Amino acid sequence: MTEIQGSDIRKVVVACEAGMGSSVLLVTQLRDRLKGTEVVVEHAPVSQIPADADVIVTHQGLEATANVTAAASTTPSRTTNHPPLGVIAR
Repeated sequence: MTEIQGSDIRKVVVACEAGMGSSVLLVTQLRDRLKGTEVVVEHAPVSQIPADADVIVTHQGLEATANVTAAASTTPSRTTNHPPLGVIAR
């Protein structure tokens, strides 16, 4: 499992297929929670993940595509009321 220090995180990218629902909501929630920090939260299609993303959050079903796109290692994460997420830390 990849380990990353919180102080090393500069950019979080929420990656999805369409960007029409829960992923956009998650971006808004993360931005609110990270307000006052230097962490940038962005949304991107899973096929266009920026190279400078430190952490990538995506639906578990898109993990394989995100891994190919980001060339990163994955650590699955679960939420209670949402579909399973794949969290990728470079």
